[in-house]
Parts: sequence; structure tokens; C-alpha cells
Amino acid sequence: MRKIILICFIWLAGTLYVSAQGKQPANVNSETASNSVNTEMNKSVVQDEVTKPNYAFKGYYNVTDMGFLIGSPYNLNIAPFSILTVNGYQFTEKLGVGIGVGVEFFSESYLPLVLDARYYFRNESFSPFAFVHGGYLFALDSDANQNIVYDHYYIWPGYMPPYREVTPTGGWLINPGFGIRNMFNEHFGLVFSLGYRFQSLHYEYNDDSELFQNFNRLDLKLGFIFK
Repeated sequence: MRKIILICFIWLAGTLYVSAQGKQPANVNSETASNSVNTEMNKSVVQDEVTKPNYAFKGYYNVTDMGFLIGSPYNLNIAPFSILTVNGYQFTEKLGVGIGVGVEFFSESYLPLVLDARYYFRNESFSPFAFVHGGYLFALDSDANQNIVYDHYYIWPGYMPPYREVTPTGGWLINPGFGIRNMFNEHFGLVFSLGYRFQSLHYEYNDDSELFQNFNRLDLKLGFIFK
């Protein structure tokens, strides 16, 4: 009986030993294991860079927006329509400069030609930005509406000056403001902006006299950005 117990004990011990030897980890070189882990991590980082959209771009861009130049209810045209398209170049991930052209309707039609600068505060799809553009409005009409002359004297309680034909020539403008850009992908997004417009318009009479009108307007616009 003792022999049987001893034989069973030796057999069990041998089985456990062989099983333990089978579960021993293979002899892995620590440097090889480290390189393997680093390779997998680098692959993961590269994959993230490939799949993540690049909203902080450099290069050509176009911003086309439209809206209204909102003014006083005493003005003849309370909210002239304005559309402006800017073709520019993003020199850094945050700063871009371009040239804009469009059309605006005060009492006459004008073509604005401006230099536009934009600074984005974030390199993400959603970013606030500051902008400023300044330039000149070129008149597209040869004759001005007579109400322009009358509107200049709207504070007079009685007699209005007689109507005289005037020729619009345009005027300088400056337009700083702030906005929000929301990119839907790397190449297309929406922009909303709110700014202050100072506009000076110049008119000439037939007898070589002149008339200047200054406008202070709230510039409210919504548009698209392409790159």
C-alpha cells in the first residue's frame, strides 16, 4: 500500500512539473519587445494623423459671404444688401490675407474692392476669428437718386433744398469685426461675422461743387469658406 501511494505521489509530482514547464514564458529579448511595442505605437500615431482632418491649413482659400449693412431708421436705405468674395492666402495656421470684390446697394450700386486680413484664434474646426478689411467703393451708377441730396438735410423742419443732379464717384471704407468659422471638413465650412462699417461716399454736382456723406453701419453677414 505504501508503495502504491509513493508511486502515485511521484507520478503526480512529475505531472505538475511537466505542466509548469509548459506554461513558462518563452525567452524574449527585452530590446526586441520594446521595439515591437514602439512600432505598434508609431503605427497608431500615424494612423491617427492620417484619419484626423487638418483644419489648421495653409495655402489658398475663398470666403464668400452676404448680408446687410444695418443703419439708422432715419437713413434712406436702412439695410443695404452686401455681398463680398475674398480670395486669399493662409500664410500661417492662423493668419490669412486676401483681396475682396463684390457689390453693394446704398442709394446707388457700388463695387467694393478691399484688402482683407483674418486671424483665427484656434486650429480646430470651430474657431472664432477677428478680421479687418479696408478699401474703396467704386460707383456703378452714373446718376444719383435725388433722395440722397434730400436725405442729407432730413433734420430741416421745413424748406428742402431744390433737387440737383449729382454724380456718385464712390468713397473709402474701413470694416473691422469678429466672427465664427465652423468647418464641416477640410475643404468647406460656414462663417458668420459681425462688424462695424465706416463708409464715406462722394458726389459731384455739375457746377464742380461736391457732397460728402458718411455712413456708420452694422455689418452682419453669413457665408461660406472654401480651401
